[in-house]
Amino acid sequence: VKMVPFYIADYLTPLGLAFWAMDDGNKKSNNNFIFNTNSYTFKEVELLSSVLKEKFNLDCSIQRHNNNKEQFRIYIKSKSIVHFKNLVFP
Repeated sequence: VKMVPFYIADYLTPLGLAFWAMDDGNKKSNNNFIFNTNSYTFKEVELLSSVLKEKFNLDCSIQRHNNNKEQFRIYIKSKSIVHFKNLVFP
């Protein structure tokens, strides 16, 4: 069973963010990026989203995947895309 540790913020770096994006991410459009966090609980997705905001200053939202009540994804909002690219491209 996959789990997000409560101390994830201590270990997530821009390099880790880049690997996560390449593994479980996809570009929705020119202005959005999605992290596919479908296998995590809502509380875990909330934690990940808050780490992205607090540690990396990325504006995110949590959305249900295909209106499924138990699968959630994290969207990087368009106003944070340039900053997100600057973090992960190097």
